[in-house]
Amino acid sequence: MLNVCLIGGGHGMSSTIKALKKLNVSIKAIVGVSDDGGSSGILREKFNILPPGDIRMVLSALSTIDKNILDVFNYRFPLMNNHPLGNFLIASVINDCDDLTKAFNYLMQVFKCQGEIIPLSYYPLVLRYFYHDSQIGFGESKAMAHMHNGINYIKVSDKKINPRTLTAILEADFVIYCPGSFYSSLICNLTNIEVINALKNTKAKKIYLANIFSEPHETYNLNLNDHINLLKKYVGADNLDLIIANNAIISADLITKYHKMGKKLLGDFLDEENKKITVFSDLLFINNKSVYHSISKRRLILKKILFEKW
Repeated sequence: MLNVCLIGGGHGMSSTIKALKKLNVSIKAIVGVSDDGGSSGILREKFNILPPGDIRMVLSALSTIDKNILDVFNYRFPLMNNHPLGNFLIASVINDCDDLTKAFNYLMQVFKCQGEIIPLSYYPLVLRYFYHDSQIGFGESKAMAHMHNGINYIKVSDKKINPRTLTAILEADFVIYCPGSFYSSLICNLTNIEVINALKNTKAKKIYLANIFSEPHETYNLNLNDHINLLKKYVGADNLDLIIANNAIISADLITKYHKMGKKLLGDFLDEENKKITVFSDLLFINNKSVYHSISKRRLILKKILFEKW
């Protein structure tokens, strides 16, 4: 069975897990622990624990228990800061357990996970944004005030990396950099030298699943080529073997709609080097109102790449 190691967090990782679950692969999901906003930020600060939000989404994606139970697990309380019930449950398990390895094994057992969830670190990390105007922003949620100045680079607080993170990368046949918030879901996991060294030393092929649109704050003026080159800046060009990008046609009305939301279509412009390692495919589900990542289409392209020579 192929070992597939995912790096990222949130919805981008969750949808990739759902695409992989029907394939004959062993899934290892490395999840970032630097979120400090919303429900996760409140619980993180109050109990000094890992932010539970991305952990909850990935647990739900890996889980094989009844969907109705997962719906309750993900229910948000409107009158309680929109806290999801699952965040409380995860926080209680982490807070009451002296051994976080045992805590995560317990959660994976309860949710009958088809795969393994691996926090990047067992310490809550802090993201630092270094902007082009020399300002520094501390923390995901507090950094938005300076985003208009453009991000030069980011760093994450120097805490011990979970050893299981490094083992999962070294044992992988494929490493997938997941779509999602470019800096706060993906790059936040790729600034530590131990992680980069593991990526250099693994025999795994490394694949980047590119986003569809840029983001209002983090990557507003960046196109597809910019995203790829920024990823190379952090992991090194040798740690990126293939890019999977979307080429589905999106109507002008929908592009305008997303543009008004501060999201720009990444497009298909690539320099000559990036063209050599990019595969374009229709990866979307589109209706008259919205554009979504299609899990079934992502599954098809991943199946072809994972199980056929390329």
